[in-house]
Amino acid sequence: MLTYISNSTHYKEVLSRVQSVKHMLWIGTADIKDLYVEVGKDKKPFLALIAQLIRRGVEVRLIHAKEPGPNFREDFDKYPVLYDRLERVLCPRVHFKMLVFDGKNGSKQHCMIHAAKVQLYS
Repeated sequence: MLTYISNSTHYKEVLSRVQSVKHMLWIGTADIKDLYVEVGKDKKPFLALIAQLIRRGVEVRLIHAKEPGPNFREDFDKYPVLYDRLERVLCPRVHFKMLVFDGKNGSKQHCMIHAAKVQLYS
């Protein structure tokens, strides 16, 4: 099922699920930002959460269209595990925002895809 997500629902319905990823997380976005997420009552950099997932053995892949700004780069530098184990690709033709999660449903593997915005060009 494909669900359209916008505004604050994006944070409540999508980003909150990142914490529970077990095996694989793919992130695709045109513009990567220095994002902070709620963890309990605290807010922390999304990159801290990504670093935590990688240390737990989760495969994380990121594809984005342009180089991130200075705030993102400053936070990125705080998590050395991101240098070695975050699979990151720069592709200027990326015009979508997407997260792909994995998990277990009984004995079967399943993935949920939530697209906040997809622009297709012919």
